[in-house]
Amino acid sequence: MEKGTGFMDRWILLCDLDAFFAAVEVLDQPHLKGKPVIVGGMGPRGVVATCSYEARAAGVHSAMSTAKARELCPQGVFLPPRPQRYREKSQEVFAIFRRFALMIEPRSIDEAYLEVDGDGPEMAKAIQEAVVRETGLSLAIGGGANKVVAKIASQLAKPGGIFWIPQEKAAEILAPLPAGMLPGVGPKTEALLRKEGYATIGDLQKASRERLQALLGERAGQSLWEKAAGQGPEFLDAPVPPKSVSVEETFPFDIPYSQVPSELRKLSRQLAKRLQGRRVKGHTLALKIRFPSFQTLTRQTASPQGLQDEEEIFSLARRLFEIHMVRGQYPRRVRLLGLRVNQLKKDEGKGRQLTFFPLLRPDDPFAGALPEESRGEGFPP
Repeated sequence: MEKGTGFMDRWILLCDLDAFFAAVEVLDQPHLKGKPVIVGGMGPRGVVATCSYEARAAGVHSAMSTAKARELCPQGVFLPPRPQRYREKSQEVFAIFRRFALMIEPRSIDEAYLEVDGDGPEMAKAIQEAVVRETGLSLAIGGGANKVVAKIASQLAKPGGIFWIPQEKAAEILAPLPAGMLPGVGPKTEALLRKEGYATIGDLQKASRERLQALLGERAGQSLWEKAAGQGPEFLDAPVPPKSVSVEETFPFDIPYSQVPSELRKLSRQLAKRLQGRRVKGHTLALKIRFPSFQTLTRQTASPQGLQDEEEIFSLARRLFEIHMVRGQYPRRVRLLGLRVNQLKKDEGKGRQLTFFPLLRPDDPFAGALPEESRGEGFPP
């Protein structure tokens, strides 16, 4: 057995449920097995959240507009998301993770890093078999001595496999892979690297640290140089409390200003429930508004006494809108509205858990996380 690094025989696993939303729909509706299942928004501005591998074969992918997905896959089975059901299955899976892991770092409703000890590959096999047997869901697991190689290995394990990258072979295994498979390398960075002659991870391994720092900046270049060599964090991060709570809505059709107050009321109600569920109050409220041209504005105001009540949130949100939007020289129709509360502080009063996607426990701070593949654009940092 090959040894891990660090204390004892420690290993990092990245466990990722395959096409999670679509897989749950097939699980509950067996007649959909083998069909191109596409889960996402059904309106004219809907976006694909997750799709089955049959749909992916037709060119459909997450974050694609539902309209485009219908063009590419007219035979697809299009379904709206069922958050409550996905939450239930996620809880089942994470309960299994807790039986095996020394520590869990949740990444989304369908993905988490696990720290395990002992025989890493055998632990991965046991976890995968337990998930399949007890939940009926397919799980891909990547493993190695750190988070970087575990993440890449999980991509190589999909769908439903286990892929292991021993640390002494990490650079060799990573070399032929596209540079875009490195964590943190998005499409724009990948295009820039390709333009500079760095199409594969192996190309990056041959580059000097100084060259990558000159290209991407000191910190980003250093990080990329290390990742290409298969280096990365060997310990998981403990969950931390959220810094903000937010809600937003993209409307099927642009709405007039006269309709904004009623929509702000709905958002205020949702935001109040989330704050109460997490037992926190916020001391800054931000309003986000996007116009049909995609111009986006964010305005905020302070609340010294703390926000958690629907009426208080709505009153401030409406005031922000009237002061900064109605009186400004902006288009008279709105594509998206959002509210966010910052500067959270624990509320000593009793609350009830109402978060959207509890992952591990009712009080888990990552309970609102969405699948990584379907995360949308949120407020600017």
